[in-house]
Amino acid sequence: MPHDRRCVLDVAPDDLAPIPSDDLFASDFLPDPALGAIVGGLIEAHGDELDHLNEFGVQIVWKRKGGGSQGRMRRGRCQSANGLLKHFSDADFIVWIAADTSREVELTNWQLEALIFHELLFASFKEDKDGIKTPAIKPVDFEVHTAELDRYGLWSAELRAARVAFDQLPLPMTISPRQRGAA
Repeated sequence: MPHDRRCVLDVAPDDLAPIPSDDLFASDFLPDPALGAIVGGLIEAHGDELDHLNEFGVQIVWKRKGGGSQGRMRRGRCQSANGLLKHFSDADFIVWIAADTSREVELTNWQLEALIFHELLFASFKEDKDGIKTPAIKPVDFEVHTAELDRYGLWSAELRAARVAFDQLPLPMTISPRQRGAA
């Protein structure tokens, strides 16, 4: 299926996303209604994958510094809110987007939306025998190393399913030199 290059908000997809500078942060996190609007637009536009989020509270914020994991920049994170975090946030899921990383790789509006969509896909639920749904984090669909693909090809069912998705991507995809390897 071809990908429509319209953002869920009325913004130009290829323009740089409005990412807050460090001096706007009074703490490590910064709320931004525009991020919430993107979440709402994504849930509405992609109900087949995100409709269950209408039953759960999602809060999204900028994080001043995303840090890293296993030598890679962390762009964002979705976590289920439990215990004290749920009490104070009144949310079932908390999503944060790394402002420093987003600025460094010069995310476009389209890429910011894609990153938020990626994080929302982690927000899932478990249903007990009585039909009660509780928030849960869903793992990624596949994990791969380029060397693994080079040497063994599409050796697993997950990688073969990913190929179907990759085959549907529109070409050419253009990214800036700073985004290569980082976005």
